[in-house]
Amino acid sequence: MLIMSVYCTQCGKAYFQFYFPGMMLFYTKVISHLQKNLPLGNKVIQNASCLNPQNQKQWNSNQQIRDLAGQLPKISTEELASVSDEWRMYQCLDTSSFRHATRVDHYWRDVFKTKSTDGQKKFPVLEKVVKSILILPHGNADVERGFSVNRDVIGDDRPDLEMDALNGLRLSKEVLKMYDGKPEKVPLTRELINAVAVARTSYEARKEKEKLENERLEQEKKRKMEEEKKLQKERERAAEEKESLQRKEKRLEEKEDEVKDEYDLGKAILEDGQKELAKGIKAKDLALITKANVLIETGKTKMAEAEKQTKEIREKWKDIGERKSKLLDKVTRKVSPTSSKGKSSDIKNKPPSSERSGKGVSKIASEGQSSHLKNKPLTSEKNGKDQPDRKRKSTEKKGHSEKSKCHKK
Repeated sequence: MLIMSVYCTQCGKAYFQFYFPGMMLFYTKVISHLQKNLPLGNKVIQNASCLNPQNQKQWNSNQQIRDLAGQLPKISTEELASVSDEWRMYQCLDTSSFRHATRVDHYWRDVFKTKSTDGQKKFPVLEKVVKSILILPHGNADVERGFSVNRDVIGDDRPDLEMDALNGLRLSKEVLKMYDGKPEKVPLTRELINAVAVARTSYEARKEKEKLENERLEQEKKRKMEEEKKLQKERERAAEEKESLQRKEKRLEEKEDEVKDEYDLGKAILEDGQKELAKGIKAKDLALITKANVLIETGKTKMAEAEKQTKEIREKWKDIGERKSKLLDKVTRKVSPTSSKGKSSDIKNKPPSSERSGKGVSKIASEGQSSHLKNKPLTSEKNGKDQPDRKRKSTEKKGHSEKSKCHKK
């Protein structure tokens, strides 16, 4: 025993005396610690004492319930006035038949079952306030217990259970606790039947909405797949066309080399013919002049043929450039940016048609045949000095006149 009772014979009262003063100090420190750390000064906790059935007639309970209702977010000004009136009605209510309840929530449950003369609830707003106060958590035990209940409800075979279904199961379990966990004790009222019907309707509507949403997502997925296939075909066609253009470019480059060789050959033959013609005229050798004229005509023919082929090559380069430009526009427009960047990089690296054609023709123009690019007749050029056409014509005319003189002689 920590304390000892002492009875006084003179006054007839019992006194208590502590043994061990150290024990008294321990209890004093414990109480001081609790007073310091517990929210004893919290106004909500202080005002919630009015919900104690023993404080029904307490003089300041009306102000306490008004303060509690004023701190709730969903209580309007009109409801706040109704709370005060309903609390006065509650103070006048005979609750002796409800005092048998051992739990405060059961006590208030019986109070709220009270009906008015017209069959309506007697305390509709007060019920809302009291329930809001009673569900305030006073620790984390209920939360931890809720986690355990959720784990038992979900189990191992229902990991994909939706939140609405989980809330419905939890609510059903909580309601069954009011009937000792026995479903057969739940009264089948009209409100319950209507609630079940509404719940079924809501469930079917939700399932229909989910079905429509899944169909929409499936259609969207198919549409994206079709677009991707179409884009893939466009990429393949663009790649094939690019390869075809590359092959044509390679053939044109080879053709350019051949045309240049033909032109160089014709030019060399023309120069040789002109030299032979000068020698024949100087030596007055008719055979040599005839041979020189044949060489000159052959060189001219080859150079004219080279000019014609060069024009054709230039037109082909122009056509390839236009096709490459169209291909680049198509790839940029239809293919996604990430893929078009890779697909069009090879096309961008190729020079335009004008550059390619200029490069091909420059093989001839670099040797003094710039007039060929301007669609003018080719003239023999050397070291940047042009030989006038009239000089060449006069030379040829002189050659013909010398030839005719020889024939006369």
